[in-house]
Amino acid sequence: MEKWIKNVLSFMVIVFFGYLAIACDDESSGPPQPVNCDDPMLHLIESIGNPVTSTIHYSLTLLDKETNKPVPGIYVKAHWNQVSCIQSDACPMHCTIQFSIGAPDQSAEHTTNANGNINGQTFPYEFLDKKDKVLVTFDVEDTHGVYGAKRISFRYDYTNNSQSYTAYLLKNDAL
Repeated sequence: MEKWIKNVLSFMVIVFFGYLAIACDDESSGPPQPVNCDDPMLHLIESIGNPVTSTIHYSLTLLDKETNKPVPGIYVKAHWNQVSCIQSDACPMHCTIQFSIGAPDQSAEHTTNANGNINGQTFPYEFLDKKDKVLVTFDVEDTHGVYGAKRISFRYDYTNNSQSYTAYLLKNDAL
């Protein structure tokens, strides 16, 4: 008799927790909710009319923070990712902002020249909306270990496809 009671109680516990698992399932908790087009995650589409296809040109100069002199031979890896306004199916006048995931071919490797400069360009990008951007990030690393690593980012849009930037490097012993 005692074994039978244990079996019944075990069965009741299994049924109870099974019921809780089904009741807490978000996907089966009623009819789908309508999309709120006023959601702050949605943005108004601001088409630029004719699409603009542009290659982004970048230039970076690296200087020693203490001496203000160019630093040659510094490794710089440039990465670029597009940020796009993608039209929402549920709200046709709105879009969501989506980042492309950096593929291996969306980067370039550079070494600063005697003047501490690198120059490069991205692949052509098509801009359809005023919110479309290309983010260029520079990972600066001194492979000789004299200067500290640095990360620098630029944001480009369809009206601004070229920028130059000067960055100052700190020596590791000054950190």
